[in-house]
Amino acid sequence: MKRIPALLFLVLSAVLSAPAVAQESDEVPASLAGPALFRVGDCVAFFVSDSGLALTTRSCVSAAVSDEATAGMELDLSIDSPFLNGFDGLSLHFVSAPPAAVAEFGVDAVFPSRRLDFAFVRVNREGTGLKTERFLPMAPSGLEGLPDLRVLGFESAADSARVRSTQVTPKGFEYGGRVVPSSTSLFDLMDAHHGGGGLPGQTLPGPWSTIESEKLHAKLNMALEVEGTVQNGSPLVTEHFEVAGLVFGQTGPGPPPRSLAVSISAIQAALNQWLEGSAILSELRLGTRTTKSGIER
Repeated sequence: MKRIPALLFLVLSAVLSAPAVAQESDEVPASLAGPALFRVGDCVAFFVSDSGLALTTRSCVSAAVSDEATAGMELDLSIDSPFLNGFDGLSLHFVSAPPAAVAEFGVDAVFPSRRLDFAFVRVNREGTGLKTERFLPMAPSGLEGLPDLRVLGFESAADSARVRSTQVTPKGFEYGGRVVPSSTSLFDLMDAHHGGGGLPGQTLPGPWSTIESEKLHAKLNMALEVEGTVQNGSPLVTEHFEVAGLVFGQTGPGPPPRSLAVSISAIQAALNQWLEGSAILSELRLGTRTTKSGIER
């Protein structure tokens, strides 16, 4: 089983678990966290395996990805990172994503949201997956509700050389006379589809309208209280630097500001249920750590 190099893990753990006031931002040294992240257009993407597999949002790549996109198709999108500048012959390729009606389900910038907005892509070098020493492993299922979650993102829109780790809290809010929960589930997605009467934007296509009952409880979207704006595609990570979710947007005017994220549990359920993603799941598990890894024992 592949693991994060010991030195990388130990230093990142010290940075990410250091005591911090809520909403405080701590700079993560670019030499450690930076190589795992890169830009796709105006968004963030991040490596999730040592063979160039990366995760971002479908909305971030929508200009180049239609519902007819096929695995391996080259995407006409720019990728940028100072840590990739030394490589020649790089190209970005589509791997897998939900259809647009699923990724954009409901109304944009409104929470509670029920969107499976994610896309797997691969950075190739001269035709094969780029060998990446730094990548973010998947969190064990069910860790999305932990209190010590952080979002990794670039220091600024113009600065890809520095990465910041910002503490976030999944938190509901009061709006329009009602209490809005901090998260939704795949059950809520199915309920909105079947109970929505075919409302515009709330209709799931074909096989996406059914789901195995044991997957219904999986957390889907989360509202994250965070200081400042978080870039779409930024990873939501645990204190052990494992991916718990993916930021895909923000609430619009009116409600208290929240960043919106899709949970890794929902992404894994979608790969298993609808996207025939066994090969992707196997590749992701190469990087999966548990909270009792050989490094910690």
